Amino acid sequence: MEVSCLPEELLEHILSYLSVVCELQTAAQVCQLWRKICISIFRHKHQSFFEQALRGNFVWRQCGTTGPARSHHFVPKHMKPRISAQRLSIPAPRSFHHTVFHGQSIYVYGGENNEATGSSYFNDMFRYDVLSQKWEKVSTSGTPPTPRSKVSVTRLKDTLIISGGCVSTRMRTSIRPAEIVHNDVHFYNIEKRLWYKGGTLLSSRFYHESICLENSDRTTLVLTGGLTSTIEMSDSVEVCDLKMDRDGFLSISESRKIPFPHPRMFHSQAKINERTVLVYGGMNQDPESLSDHLIRTDACLIKFNESFSNCEIIDIAVHGSEAYNGLYPAFVSDFARIKNSLIFFQRSGYIKQKLSSDGTPYPNFYQADTERKPTGDEIYRQDYYHTFILNFDHILESNSISWIPVRKNPPLLAPRYSVFHRTVLVGDCIYVFGGTVLDQRTKVPKSSNNLYKINALRSDFR
Repeated sequence: MEVSCLPEELLEHILSYLSVVCELQTAAQVCQLWRKICISIFRHKHQSFFEQALRGNFVWRQCGTTGPARSHHFVPKHMKPRISAQRLSIPAPRSFHHTVFHGQSIYVYGGENNEATGSSYFNDMFRYDVLSQKWEKVSTSGTPPTPRSKVSVTRLKDTLIISGGCVSTRMRTSIRPAEIVHNDVHFYNIEKRLWYKGGTLLSSRFYHESICLENSDRTTLVLTGGLTSTIEMSDSVEVCDLKMDRDGFLSISESRKIPFPHPRMFHSQAKINERTVLVYGGMNQDPESLSDHLIRTDACLIKFNESFSNCEIIDIAVHGSEAYNGLYPAFVSDFARIKNSLIFFQRSGYIKQKLSSDGTPYPNFYQADTERKPTGDEIYRQDYYHTFILNFDHILESNSISWIPVRKNPPLLAPRYSVFHRTVLVGDCIYVFGGTVLDQRTKVPKSSNNLYKINALRSDFR
């Protein structure tokens, strides 16, 4: 019997055993029926992962190391991956880097290694093949950006777009001052392994976010937030029109600034549709002490007109903050997106509303609540990764988003937290790489090159 003669239900069952990363994508190109079935399988796996995320049913495994994988959750022996003990080319420990998934690989670019005596900066490119589970330092051609951290990286098909960044003179993770703040934009062609410069921004930025919006007649790079070369919050959205020449090289053809009344950094940014962007959270300067920074818990939509010459800023409501009993993720800039939800793996802390000198609360501005001390098992739990989920299913109809409670938080035996790490969705699992961790012996922050793979437990696990 030919495969094409099999019942659709049986064919779907067979194809469900294929790898989501590569094999399922290849099978989807066979015919329209297989494409329909593969899309259905993909959506089902994402839905299953999301349902287990709500329960906190995760398996944390350290991978990409020189030895066997280490599991951070009880899991049957047959479920543990087989990692070769062969020595691999592993990236140096780093923070403030970026990770992007393309094809069957996770690409890691740039960042800095925080040390007590200062920081070293990177402009290298590493690739982690999720199928072979091996690292490779990518040999590139062309002229890469100078070493830097706190850049923003977004992907447009097979091209990475790297913008801004800085080199700081201060120790560890201090925000100010920065010695060099960049305004150049570089492109990296993944298939050709080629670097090239494609223009400059109207203003230098770091700690910002960028995203590409594709329409039928234009491709636009949108940058929000961050700090400028004067170490002040950027109060504008920069919109860059991209063009492609005959040889397939991208460049900036025109740029413009649009006022943005909600300056911030360390924020989250997600595409809602081809002309709408969600901006959430982040940090801002304390209005009374410009040397300090406050936590923002507000959100807004940026809706562009057809020509992207102007935009409408719409404040939206954020519900469900009580779901985490006063806890809040330490930083919300990095997430994995599944459908219409953002999943954060972060350290948590207590926050309280910022009050002015006369006792008046600042709306949407919060600071760390150092007076509220953890009790009981919270003392143990506070040093480990927590899971936070922000949902925006009905954002365009209700102009609101909601935090969703997670049943087990943090997941059992999750690893100790890091900050300034990067999270990336790969098929039906999530990877977390790098970041700044607290050395348990010296109690001094240092950069990490740990790579964790997060799988959802099967639905019948209890």
